[in-house]
Amino acid sequence: TAPEVLQGSQNTIQSEIWSLGILLYFMTTYHLPFEDDELDGLIHSIISMKPPMPSFLSPQCSDLILKLLHKSPARRIPLDEIK
Repeated sequence: TAPEVLQGSQNTIQSEIWSLGILLYFMTTYHLPFEDDELDGLIHSIISMKPPMPSFLSPQCSDLILKLLHKSPARRIPLDEIK
């Protein structure tokens, strides 16, 4: 779930772009970018922390993931730039 949705905003195209970032991260690392055994810790991580970028990812892939997972929906990469 995108940070803005966790904070009470509606689900939008920007929050779906966040989900693409989660999916790409998982497909390339076999891990989720935010993990915690406790729900409160997981929510805190999603809202406040940057995902760890493994060194084996290409710079282009890391850059795209970080743009997809930008905390601010207004600054998240738009669909036309993802292509």
